[in-house]
Amino acid sequence: NLSSLTKRLKRILLTLMLMHFINDLYSNILPPLLPLLIASLNLSHFEAGFIITTSNLLSAILNPLMGHLSEVRFERKLIMILGFLTLGISVSLLSLAEEFWQLILITLLMSFGLSTYHPQALSALSEAYKTSKGKIFGFHGASGALGFSLAPLIIVPLHNLFGWRSTLIYAFVPSLIISLILWKFVTIKQEKILE
Repeated sequence: NLSSLTKRLKRILLTLMLMHFINDLYSNILPPLLPLLIASLNLSHFEAGFIITTSNLLSAILNPLMGHLSEVRFERKLIMILGFLTLGISVSLLSLAEEFWQLILITLLMSFGLSTYHPQALSALSEAYKTSKGKIFGFHGASGALGFSLAPLIIVPLHNLFGWRSTLIYAFVPSLIISLILWKFVTIKQEKILE
């Protein structure tokens, strides 16, 4: 029935837009946090830059791997949920970091979580929407750009009110809620690829 199909497609798009917003917001929280991390953990500017570089490099390496794995072996929905939960938990773990090596491990975990979203989401949207792909990808892309843009405007005032550690400790909550919504209410169909 056309009505139930339309509702299913809207659920997919709206859930993935919300997920994309949080995913890209979390992907851009490190730059505004760097001055606080430098001051709190006595990092050098080289160490601060190294954190960003290693995080971005790992994400670049893992993105195609995660896309490939979802097509030949695992379910997209499961990869998105596990990756998104990993992302939220790792951002929360940032609040506990006391040393440089801990920051590196946590940001690498964040990179793993970040690398699971985009390949799965774009594939899921492409399979769900047979027409109007440009418009759908546009809405989806806008939600991520909005999250990325608002990250500094969210993290800095929250730090001013509560401190950066207290702010980050609850970062897992949005990822948990959205993962539950995705798991319970969204059906993602996926064609199996043999090799």
